[in-house]
Amino acid sequence: MDVEKGVDLVEFICPKCGHQWERQYDVRHCETPSGEVREYFQIGGFWVLPPYTPAGAPQCVKCGWRVVGRWLGRR
Repeated sequence: MDVEKGVDLVEFICPKCGHQWERQYDVRHCETPSGEVREYFQIGGFWVLPPYTPAGAPQCVKCGWRVVGRWLGRR
């Protein structure tokens, strides 16, 4: 069951080349049958891993380094 929907604004700064960008992620907070709330992220309708983790870090378009995001806000 959906608990909350929102949009996260995430900032990325590449530690290798210094390139900086922002990206918006659609976020869904869903409650599991056991009562735990989990976050799910989408970009352009595709489910993706959280950008705040190494596994979900996107690649820098300048150098290809994977960059973990920093949360800037939610609307």
